[in-house]
Amino acid sequence: MGCMPGRNTAQTAAAKTNTMDSTLPVSATTRMFMQELENEMKATKKEIRRFVPSARLVDKYNLSKRKRTYYIHGFIKTDGRFDELTFKKAGFSCGRSVGGIRTIQVPLKSFYIFLRQKGITYFQIAEKLSHDNNN
Repeated sequence: MGCMPGRNTAQTAAAKTNTMDSTLPVSATTRMFMQELENEMKATKKEIRRFVPSARLVDKYNLSKRKRTYYIHGFIKTDGRFDELTFKKAGFSCGRSVGGIRTIQVPLKSFYIFLRQKGITYFQIAEKLSHDNNN
């Protein structure tokens, strides 16, 4: 009785790649980004592959755009299961490891897939630096 009526394996796999549900520990700011991203996607009725983020979301979370692709920037903590070659093949750009922490750039359209990669123990979206002219 563990089967879902009316859904085949391909549909179930597709549904899993279109959800923000993740067991990967993420920062509070990342959680807020994920919620705002999901809200915008629901409002526009677009899947992540076809979604174009609002200027507000791009600015608030410092997303970048190269050609027609938006990127999320952040930091990951990795463990022994991390395989840089696998990440590169998936379209993620990783920096050098310093104490198990790396910078990463993730195409927005691949964010759901990124959240399920093996070898990551924590993700934090990069925050915009603000400078205070009073100091």
